[in-house]
Amino acid sequence: MLTSTQESFPMSRPFVKKLITAVFILTVITACGYYYKQALKNIFQRVYLEASWLNKNYEPERSLKELLPEDLSLPYVLHQSDIVKTELIQYGLNRPWSLEVIPKKGLLITEVPGQIRYYDWTTQKLSYISGVPFLINSHRAHLFDIAIHPNFSENQQVYLSYAVDNGKGFHSVEVAMAQLDIDKLELHNWHAIFQSTPPVKSRKHFGGGLVVKDGFVYLSIGDRDDRSLVQDSSTSIGKVMRIPEQGGSGEIYATGFRNPQKMTLDNVGKLWLVDHGPKAGDELNQVIEHKNYGWPDYTSGTEYNGKQIAPSRVIKNHIKPRFTKDNSFAPSGLAFYTGSEFPSWQDNALISTLVATHLKQLVLTEKATVEHKHMLDLKLRLRDVEVDPSTGIIYILSEGGSLMRLSRSTLNL
Repeated sequence: MLTSTQESFPMSRPFVKKLITAVFILTVITACGYYYKQALKNIFQRVYLEASWLNKNYEPERSLKELLPEDLSLPYVLHQSDIVKTELIQYGLNRPWSLEVIPKKGLLITEVPGQIRYYDWTTQKLSYISGVPFLINSHRAHLFDIAIHPNFSENQQVYLSYAVDNGKGFHSVEVAMAQLDIDKLELHNWHAIFQSTPPVKSRKHFGGGLVVKDGFVYLSIGDRDDRSLVQDSSTSIGKVMRIPEQGGSGEIYATGFRNPQKMTLDNVGKLWLVDHGPKAGDELNQVIEHKNYGWPDYTSGTEYNGKQIAPSRVIKNHIKPRFTKDNSFAPSGLAFYTGSEFPSWQDNALISTLVATHLKQLVLTEKATVEHKHMLDLKLRLRDVEVDPSTGIIYILSEGGSLMRLSRSTLNL
């Protein structure tokens, strides 16, 4: 029988009592009429989520099941080549979105329904982080990224990006700051420090990538399915925003993005992101201050029906992508390799992909970009990738809820 080290969701009161309370509140709100439609929706959603956590059957995703034995124990070797060993170390995550390494401790994982999980490298257990407030989860509007402060060991600060609703059906990307007690698995002092403007009715193309550097939080924001707002300097739509780490209005750092879901720093501190383009327009970009990355006035991609989006134009301060392909690969996560596990990979870019379903390895030089692929294609939509800098071990998250580890092959030892 399949087993896992899942822990139950921590609840402050029995679910039945919560359900009765929710029904009473629903009755009162219903009497107040249409004005409270969003509040009704939020309460229904919370009741549903708590019920699903109580009754969730944690199993590996369907495409992995046929590769796993009935008496599965973790970690389990999925594949081993002459270079890389790929292991399944956890499964059953609830629509995971983002990974963040806490050096020498473990991994933080965000989940679309609005929860944060912690995988402890020592105990190999997966636990919930308590203290997360209720966040919306509607279509593509949900909890996105998590990033720790560079001085996390001293100040315990973490930053999170997520979608918010203004109560009238318009959405923004918000960033919050909180303190994380990793030993007690508790979040404290959660408060918002930035919100994108203007709110947009669409629930698409939020972006939501986070990086914390030199006293600032960098946030990538998508075009929100309204291309007219991207090149408008009065909005934060389609931009990378630089926000004081304690909060503020922020400033435009770079412009011209469609749906940049992940940002990271390379090994010398330069900022990079991956951007979901249109058909055959996915990109890897080094993000440079005051530069314009073109969207929607310049793109190598087309509409999904094949129609041209925009002819190549001369754009002030325009930067072309560092890497793109003539077929869509749907970049979802990005990391730069550092560590001792694979010494020859130093400084290589690693990109997790949803459509291409493998991990891309890019060797970047001033003259060219060379692509390699080392991970077995398990037909999994890969959501994120991170590297533990202290060991060089690579961690990959699949959209279906699997957490995998890439380490040096033992075949030639």
